[in-house]
Amino acid sequence: MTQPVIDDDGTCVRIEATAYTWRWSRADDGFVFRDARGREVVRGTGQPTVRVRRDGEEVCSAGTATACDVDGDRVRVTYEGVNGTATVRLCWRFDDDGCWIEPLGYAAARDEDIESVHWFATAGPDPRPTLAAAFLVHPGICEAPVLSPIVPAITGLDLTTWLGRGACDVDSPMQQWGLPAHYFGGFHADGMPLLAGRVEDRVSAAYCCGLAELPDGDLMLRIAGGSAAPVLRLAGKPWSAARGEQLLGPRWRMSFGADQRAAVAAYQRALVAAGVVSGSHRTPVKDETLALPQFTTWAAQLALDADQERLDQDSLETIHAAYRATGLTRGLFVIDDKWEGSYGVLEHDTKRLPDFEDFLRRVRADGDRIGLWAAFLRCDDPGALGLTDAHMLRGADGRPIVRPGGYRLYDVTHPETAAALTACIGRFVRRYRPSLVKFDFGYELPSLATARPHDPRLGGERIFGHAVELVVDALRAADPDIAVMYYSLSPLFASRLDLVSADDLFLAAGEIPAEVNRRLYFSSVLTELGVASYGSSGYDAADLEQIWFDSIASGPLGSLGSFATGRPADRLTPHQVAAYNGLSRLVRPSPLGTVAALGGVPHAVSTGARAASWVRYEDGEPALAALRPHGFAGVPGHERLDDVVETDAQAAVASLTAQPLTRSDHLAVVAFQPARLVVRHEGPATQAHLTAHLPGGRTRPLDTFPVEHGRVRMDVPDRLPDGTPVEHVEVRFD
Repeated sequence: MTQPVIDDDGTCVRIEATAYTWRWSRADDGFVFRDARGREVVRGTGQPTVRVRRDGEEVCSAGTATACDVDGDRVRVTYEGVNGTATVRLCWRFDDDGCWIEPLGYAAARDEDIESVHWFATAGPDPRPTLAAAFLVHPGICEAPVLSPIVPAITGLDLTTWLGRGACDVDSPMQQWGLPAHYFGGFHADGMPLLAGRVEDRVSAAYCCGLAELPDGDLMLRIAGGSAAPVLRLAGKPWSAARGEQLLGPRWRMSFGADQRAAVAAYQRALVAAGVVSGSHRTPVKDETLALPQFTTWAAQLALDADQERLDQDSLETIHAAYRATGLTRGLFVIDDKWEGSYGVLEHDTKRLPDFEDFLRRVRADGDRIGLWAAFLRCDDPGALGLTDAHMLRGADGRPIVRPGGYRLYDVTHPETAAALTACIGRFVRRYRPSLVKFDFGYELPSLATARPHDPRLGGERIFGHAVELVVDALRAADPDIAVMYYSLSPLFASRLDLVSADDLFLAAGEIPAEVNRRLYFSSVLTELGVASYGSSGYDAADLEQIWFDSIASGPLGSLGSFATGRPADRLTPHQVAAYNGLSRLVRPSPLGTVAALGGVPHAVSTGARAASWVRYEDGEPALAALRPHGFAGVPGHERLDDVVETDAQAAVASLTAQPLTRSDHLAVVAFQPARLVVRHEGPATQAHLTAHLPGGRTRPLDTFPVEHGRVRMDVPDRLPDGTPVEHVEVRFD
């Protein structure tokens, strides 16, 4: 890798690299990143702010940059007089693609307790962020679509949100999906690009700033005054008593890309190259599971008033019968919350569900694998595992924290708790044999202001990481083929979390397809690490086929339908069933790939983090294309993928072999309207034979089209002349 050029003229330090330039001024501590074309990306001030409590009083004052040392690829800045008597040492480490910001050195001359650490922020009673760009990108900003993940600085939003796991006891917007994200980003726009024209010249490349390790505090993002900055809340003693010099906070990575998805991908690749992150844990059986379509019972439970403790054997049987009657392709049947008799022992309720284990056997025999929801940290009765209140997560008063549902939370930092829970998970896997576990809990872990884990070294984000490690390792020890689903965007968990869920979508009622599209826009970047995305259908039956269309480039299809009610609004149309079954055939067998999102306008606040079309690359070549020529949800359409595929109607095409689209002799196509499809074909074949696959496993031969000048032009129907829907069209070359 080419090393950046560092120049220090005594006034400013300048970095010139392939992807960016950086300039820092000794006079005002200000820095600015510019992209490879010289456009400003983001600017801010370097000095971190440390809020402390000293002799019962809160202290938060700035120091002065007294030294700057350039050593190889490192720039070290020393700030003295911080909080009156302390010293902060900040180290930037640069490479050709970005930079690392090392944990802070903090030396206190007096005893004090550290309340919080603020990067790129001014000092004072309410530290204000200084990291400024025209647009902030924050994927997990809110569970509801009311807040766009693309936030223009000019709106003046004043908000503190989670970048970490989320917690219900903190005053922040309702957040769940995407957390922990562990990164944020943005880009700059010079002037008024939409009015001045030449948008491509005025909108910069994007940056991504993310964790390179888990901190021992609660990770937040402060947004104010058109700027943003990460905050680590440590909540004072006994968690962070400063006595002399120590390291504070995590290591950060700043990466750059042509747009926000490219910047996130660059951040992920930097973590992999540094050995911080490894790819997903894969087995052949798990890969099969991750490609299967899923039906989840939760919406049906709600519709039948079978949520909470009302899920019984009759309602479960009714839900399964209604699912079977839809004609949807079989895959995974996922049973959601309330199959357990009580939280904490991972056993079914024998009174409400007396035939539960026989039901699981019948479902498997009928062609589905089993998925089970579990919130592994919830506990109704510690004694059921031979534990006591001392093994529960406790508050500042020493008493177990009790959630609104009346349950406690296992303190996984306690060795005895960890051992008991590990054994319990092993029994759960051996008894119920789930192929997939729908893991839930993160947002329930209280903040450090409330919780006191047994091992204070594992506070904050580390308790989440420790819980994921303990639970997933216990699952894999019992069955290495189990797939685990969560809704985190953080690449730090790629080796343990196999599938990103788009749930929960209850706050997006009426616009669920557009919101799923937005979530897939971000989560699909994780396919480079082998983490697939599951496109939940949400709670509405309307436009489900658009969700499934968006899902296939990055993972399996999902259905959360409440089919058991018989209400017209819950019924799938024959064409929706055909689309589901056809698109299921296109899902690629490996979760590893690279997904490109086409059509989005980066600076469009309401439509920017969306895509009209998708392309999946494997080994650098296209294996699947899902194209909407006429756009989607306000996003411009794409009728062509380079010179590989072209269509005049919404359609998806995928290779059914290990070869890319251009060299495969076996393709599948799903057309949402009658489509004229043009595909480049490299090989000796002279013709393409089309076969329509119809409901019920029937087939119908279609036309044969010649391969001319390396192209085949095909007419692909969405239905037969008699109205029978076509699930997919098979294309064979010879």
